[in-house]
Amino acid sequence: MNLITTVFLCCMTLVVASCSKKSGDSVDETPTTTVADTNDIEENQTGAQGEPASKANITPEEIAALEDMMSDTSSDVESDVDFPGLSAIDVVSGVSLEIHWDQVADVSRYIIIQSTDGQDSVIDVAESNQSSYVVTGLSPNTSYSFKVRILDTSGRIDSNNVVVTATTATFYPPTIISASISPGVHRMTSSQDQIIITLNFDYDITINDSPRIPITIGDRTVYALYNAGDGTDTITFAYDVESDDMDVDGISVGSIDLTSGSLDGPGGSLSSGSLSIDGSASLVVPNSTRLWLDAMQSNSLDLTGTSVNTWNDRSLNSYSVSAASGEEPFFLSDDGDGRPGIDFSLGSKYLRGSAVISGSVARHVFIVARPYSLGSGTTNCAFALSGNESTNGTGYGIFMESPGGSNGLALRVSGNRVMNHEMDTSKPSVLSLSSAANSDVLDASFHVNGEAITSEQSSSSASLSTETLSGVILGGFSVKSATPNNAYDYNGIIYEALVFEDVLSSSERQHVEQYLSDKWSI
Repeated sequence: MNLITTVFLCCMTLVVASCSKKSGDSVDETPTTTVADTNDIEENQTGAQGEPASKANITPEEIAALEDMMSDTSSDVESDVDFPGLSAIDVVSGVSLEIHWDQVADVSRYIIIQSTDGQDSVIDVAESNQSSYVVTGLSPNTSYSFKVRILDTSGRIDSNNVVVTATTATFYPPTIISASISPGVHRMTSSQDQIIITLNFDYDITINDSPRIPITIGDRTVYALYNAGDGTDTITFAYDVESDDMDVDGISVGSIDLTSGSLDGPGGSLSSGSLSIDGSASLVVPNSTRLWLDAMQSNSLDLTGTSVNTWNDRSLNSYSVSAASGEEPFFLSDDGDGRPGIDFSLGSKYLRGSAVISGSVARHVFIVARPYSLGSGTTNCAFALSGNESTNGTGYGIFMESPGGSNGLALRVSGNRVMNHEMDTSKPSVLSLSSAANSDVLDASFHVNGEAITSEQSSSSASLSTETLSGVILGGFSVKSATPNNAYDYNGIIYEALVFEDVLSSSERQHVEQYLSDKWSI
């Protein structure tokens, strides 16, 4: 065995290791194609010039060793394996061809060779269990010639000179390689946000006029318009979310509408057809949204280390809640089950903000919370939509405790109605309270994880519209002053809070509950 052969076998050992690693990278391992980017093939049959080809499975040093072996006419480098050579070429498109050969025994690699004006250049190598190879990045309506030779298990190369020529397709409309949608699966968005649809093509695209993509949101169709990417292979479309866009079950994206525009490539124009999108967006943007606190959006938190200084409102109403010095709860990046949240468990930790609604209007509150433990009496107030308890009917709070000594949940409305419900301390729950304008607390509606709660521990009549609510507090409750009373401190995590200045319909409530349940894996 000569020196070149020995060096090449060492190089090929490295290639085997590299290829075996690549095959584990969630790539289709069907032994039919190994894609090489040949945009830069040295020269095609029409004389186009370019840089050396980019190799998928082989290094420049290994190419040089192979080409040296092909030019060596001595008998010690010629394989004894009978290989008939390249058998056929299929035209895949205007930019790709698929070459074929018959597998034979005792082969280490198949060597893919482009033949240009009688000069042979190694493009890549294929595995021993392959019988085809796709060459991509070619030019439309252009002739290309190829050979295939073998490197046998002894490190020798055969000398067949079978050349097959094929011409790429004349017309090659652009093809969508992949498509994705942002914001993604189960994300509530607010007005002024955008839905971005990204399309990746197999070559650069020119945008003409105004192509658009229809989006079904609830019972209406809107359109994502061309946004950016003209002249590149990545094109984006955007839709500006409007108030009252609601579709928690997931919006649907239709085929590209080309009646008012086109997406063109060098070989043709994209034709209308189905569009497969990776992911779906869920939208809940009622006009009545007043407060939206979302721990999953870490950029909505102002932190010092893990201490939460401010939890910013995402409803665009600027009703953020902040902590006084020494009262900061802390941010949990992982509650033990992968969920982020705000932890109030150290006692006397509060986030407070100004009033988001007045006492004379309807309201609907959703809280995603998990208590670490259940207390007795009036402890564990997670959220209060009021500033004091000076008179009956001042808003309401959500208390998690052991009412009457039982292990359960108390939902209190200004201390006038206590509901019993077995509370799960091992994971979050979606808590919902609602009341109509000028209503009595006895008419308030309570749901936990979508289940209506009707069993009462105690109750007494009181109006919910006697005065303007003076503020919002998370982590406790203020009693007859702006200072929280530590008897009401909450021991647990709050993940998300939503306040609407209206009572949502039954279907809207279920949509929000489903959104919260899916989002927080409840």
